Amino acid sequence: MSMVGMKMKGRFGPHYRNDLISFIGETYFTEWVTGTSITDYVFFEQAEGTVAGPFKGPQGYYITRVLRRTPPTRGLNLSEPKHVELLRDDYLRYYFNRYAREAVEQADVKGFPRG
Repeated sequence: MSMVGMKMKGRFGPHYRNDLISFIGETYFTEWVTGTSITDYVFFEQAEGTVAGPFKGPQGYYITRVLRRTPPTRGLNLSEPKHVELLRDDYLRYYFNRYAREAVEQADVKGFPRG
């Protein structure tokens, strides 16, 4: 039996953040509903050289391993309109999700399980 086709099965490889979000089936909606993002944890919080998980995602469970991080090839340029738009959208999404989680925690909600 050949293992050639299985060699890379389950590996994300060198991908950008948005590629990984799409690959594992996360969306901004799933992040809003669950209050968390596996992709953001792996990209921004998980330490190099560590294994973490299992994380329950939209398409199953994931165990992650971060070997190393590659620094960005270029930084944000706030004189570039596209960069400003991306930064604004990310800021609004982050703070809306935070506001929604705080509102649910403070509300007397019935029939909605708190995670």
